[in-house]
Amino acid sequence: MKQNFFILSAYPGHGKDFSLSLLNELTKEYFYQIQLALKAKEIISNSLHKKYLLGNEGNKVEVLNYLKDKKMDEKILGNKNMRGVLQIILGDVFRTINPNINILFTLKTMENKLLENVTSFVCTDNRYKNEQEFLYPLTKLNSNDEKIDYIRWQIRNNLTKYKRIEILEIFDDLTKEIRTNNEDIVMLNKIKIGFLEFNEKLNETEEEKNNYIDLMKKIDFNNIGKMTKEEGLKNGLINIFRPIIPINYENEKSNILEVIEEYTKLPKEEIIFIKDNYNRYNIDFNVKNIHKYGFLRADPNHLSETDLNGRKPEPFLNIPFYLEGNLRDQLSNLLVQKKNDRIKKIKHT
Repeated sequence: MKQNFFILSAYPGHGKDFSLSLLNELTKEYFYQIQLALKAKEIISNSLHKKYLLGNEGNKVEVLNYLKDKKMDEKILGNKNMRGVLQIILGDVFRTINPNINILFTLKTMENKLLENVTSFVCTDNRYKNEQEFLYPLTKLNSNDEKIDYIRWQIRNNLTKYKRIEILEIFDDLTKEIRTNNEDIVMLNKIKIGFLEFNEKLNETEEEKNNYIDLMKKIDFNNIGKMTKEEGLKNGLINIFRPIIPINYENEKSNILEVIEEYTKLPKEEIIFIKDNYNRYNIDFNVKNIHKYGFLRADPNHLSETDLNGRKPEPFLNIPFYLEGNLRDQLSNLLVQKKNDRIKKIKHT
C-alpha cells in the first residue's frame, strides 16, 4: 500500500511545515496540508480588531499566526497574547463544548477535498490523543471512497450534544478571565457566532455506508510510542525534534548562547527570542533543558504539547541544514528505501 496520508507531530517551530515541503519535493507529489486548528483560527481571525488587519484584510489567518509567533508581548484578549488566546479558545472552550470539534471541522474539509479527487494529505498540527485516534485510521484505508465513508461515520457519531443556549453558557463561563472590557466582549461574541454557524454545517453530513468499529479495535495506539522513526514513517507518522545545541553537548559552564549560534547559524535576535521563551515559561535556560525542549516557541507543559507523550514514534532530528544527516537527508534516504521495498513487493506478487 502506498502511504498517501502522513501525520506530523512536533513542538511549534520544530519543522512541521518544513517537513511538508520536503515530502512534496522528495516524493514529487502534492500533499494537501491538513491543519486541525485552521477552521478555529479562521473563526477567531474573523473577530480580530481592525487595527491588526490594516492592509491584510484578505489574509486574516496569516495575521493571527504573525501575532502568535512574533508578537508574544501583544495582549489580544484580557492579558493573553495570541498563543494564550488560542490555548483558551481552542484548547479549553471548543474542546469542552465538543472534545472532537477541531477534528470534525478538519474531517469536513477532508471530505470536500476527497470529493474533488485530492488523494494525498499531510496533517501538520496533531497535538491531542483524540485527534490521533480519528486521523491514524485514515492511513489504513486505500481508496478515496473508503476514506470519505469513514469520515462521514466519524462526523455523524461525534456531533455536538449541547444545545445552542448550553454552548453559549459554556463559552461565557470559560472566557471570564479574558473578558475584561467592551472590546473583548465584541471579539468573543464574533467568535461565538462563527463557531455556531460552522457547527451547524456538521449536521448536514451524509449518512455513511459502513461501520468502522472493527478497524478502530485493530489499532493499538499505545504501541505508537514504541515505533522507530522508520516504522513511524511506514505507518504515516512522523515525529520531529529540533535541537539547538549538539546532541552530545554537556558543558554547563560554557557560553550557551555562543554554542547555539555556532551550531544553528541563527541570527542573535532569534536566539535571544528562544531564550526569552524559556524565561517566559519558567524553564531554566540550561543544557539539560535545552536538550529536552530544543527550539522553544510555546509552553511545553500545556496539555496541547504533552497529551501525545508516549504516543509518538522515535523523532527525526531536525539538525541544522549544513550538517550531514540533516532532516532532508534522513527523509530522502528512508523514502527511497520505502519506494524500493514497495516495488520489490509488487514484483513478487
